[in-house]
Amino acid sequence: MRNLTKALAAPAIVSLTVTAAPSTASATPATVNRCLPRHLTVTAQSAGAAAGTFGIHLTYTNTGSACTLRGYPGVSALGTAGRVLGSPAGRDPLYPVTTQTLGHGGTAMSLLLLADVYNYPPARCHYAKGAAFRVYPPGASAADRAAYSFEGCRKPVVYMHTTAVAKG
Repeated sequence: MRNLTKALAAPAIVSLTVTAAPSTASATPATVNRCLPRHLTVTAQSAGAAAGTFGIHLTYTNTGSACTLRGYPGVSALGTAGRVLGSPAGRDPLYPVTTQTLGHGGTAMSLLLLADVYNYPPARCHYAKGAAFRVYPPGASAADRAAYSFEGCRKPVVYMHTTAVAKG
């Protein structure tokens, strides 16, 4: 028994050859990062009007490498002097939240719904000329400025709503 214990305690040298079988699974795609504001340009264009609401397409164009956008943008109205008008845009669930992948030069959009501010009493709104929108892409803390002429409210009224980013 003593010899058996010594034999088990002695180091052993083992030679092992492993041959990999061919894989039938496809390679995992590389992770695509969130779009950075510095690689996006935002433009605003009229989308028409109905029932006291003006629609404005906010288009996001990617100027960098492939990236993703998901969720709602942050939008504030800016007056002719560059000051914020009213309250930031609320959220409208018209489009479901989906992930949009943008290649270089690719676009995505969200719809900004702007209420006709003349439907609000003057004392509640305090009408003001708007000149642009400050747009924060979803998940971003830096914004782009999209020029657009409109009528807004100086008082803290939520007269804008935005949809989630969708296909451009």
